[in-house]
Amino acid sequence: MSDLAPSDVAAAAMVESPIYRKGEELKPWQRAFVSLFLKHRELYGCVRLLLADEVGVGKTLSMAASAMLSCLLDDGPALILTPATLCDQWQVELKDKLGIPSAVWLSNRKMWRDHNGHLIRTRGAEDIVRCPFRIGIVSTGLLFRRTDEYDLLLNRRYGTVILDEAHKARMTRGITGTGSPTNLLEFMRKVAERSKHVLLGTATPVQTHIEELWDLLDILNRGADFVLGRPYSTWANPDKALAVITGKQLIVDEQETWELLRNPLPPAHEGQLFDHIRSDLGIRKDQFFSDKPVTDLDQFTRDELHDLLETQNEGLAFLQLNNPILRHTVLRKRQMLEELGLIDKIPVDIWPSTKEPLGIFDGNGLPTTPEFDRAYEAAMDFTSAIKRRGAGFMENMMLQRICSSIASGISTAKTLLKKRVPQEDSENDLEFFANAPEINEASAEASHLKRLIEHLEARYCF
Repeated sequence: MSDLAPSDVAAAAMVESPIYRKGEELKPWQRAFVSLFLKHRELYGCVRLLLADEVGVGKTLSMAASAMLSCLLDDGPALILTPATLCDQWQVELKDKLGIPSAVWLSNRKMWRDHNGHLIRTRGAEDIVRCPFRIGIVSTGLLFRRTDEYDLLLNRRYGTVILDEAHKARMTRGITGTGSPTNLLEFMRKVAERSKHVLLGTATPVQTHIEELWDLLDILNRGADFVLGRPYSTWANPDKALAVITGKQLIVDEQETWELLRNPLPPAHEGQLFDHIRSDLGIRKDQFFSDKPVTDLDQFTRDELHDLLETQNEGLAFLQLNNPILRHTVLRKRQMLEELGLIDKIPVDIWPSTKEPLGIFDGNGLPTTPEFDRAYEAAMDFTSAIKRRGAGFMENMMLQRICSSIASGISTAKTLLKKRVPQEDSENDLEFFANAPEINEASAEASHLKRLIEHLEARYCF
């Protein structure tokens, strides 16, 4: 492989893969992501990307192909972290579409299972670091529970680490906006420093707080400060960076702009201005920081910067188009791909028809029973009470559970009262319960939960 350019390796590997042999191929936006992976690999020496494509657009295959190429280029072993329910999907995609062998770690049996379904015996948890193939797939449930495998995985270095459903790696923010990292976020911060490439995949990078996007960007910046910059970078502060990115704060001052440009310093290929800046200051292409003042720039370069600051492109200011968030985040929506003719539209029937309204709807939704209404009020009371303790991450979760299903609402309330973390590999449950605060039996919170259970069980039998 050393005689081939990375792009040639990619082409050779893909043309021999099952997906191409069957007459199919990667979609254009999937190929674009793989190309971006290779481009960043060459440019920065390591890759840090957040893939936030909409559901159903094919994030798995985009990241899987990138992991395959990383292994073929001898960057080191690949570790794929994904919810237990998606482990099989990842293994099937790797085998059936890319022809790549892999192994899934079975946490309950402490064994590896290869792509053909064969079990590979081990000495126990310690062999999670001895994957029989270059690509290992591990459930994030182990990290939420912080099992023995948690620390063992951190003792190894990786060529590529992929985190699927990455939005679950976040801070547990309360009403003050501060909190503590989940076990998954803490793990990712550490493992990123031991990894050459880090890919984060999520269709919902922000669930509650906009700062959750910065939790993911912070992961990418670990061991690679070309993402958000070195300490005290403005881009690392979401409050300050958001104002610039959204255009609420229009920066035209040369000195202010330089503080944002120099840390991190954009690569030369992003524009003629950045090429001139690097040339003026003698900054190598593999350096992404400057401690020199803006006055050290050639006057021609400074004039060029002034012109760009005073010009907008399609209504967007210079720093809205040139910032590290755009540089390391990839987002494609299905509607956009449909409009470009890259993907077929999916016809759907809307029910009920707006032309023939049905009488079963009360306003915008179905009418509910009195018991459910009282249970929902109890859930709202519980949400208000728990929020006062700074458990902001639980603010919507209890309401989501009760609306998801009656059984889910009852089960969640009972589990919170018992403070019992489920042992199943259900990442939603693990994250929710592992980080939930203790519920005192005599507290108002407990009273609200008991009332919720009472109303639901009075009507529904579980």
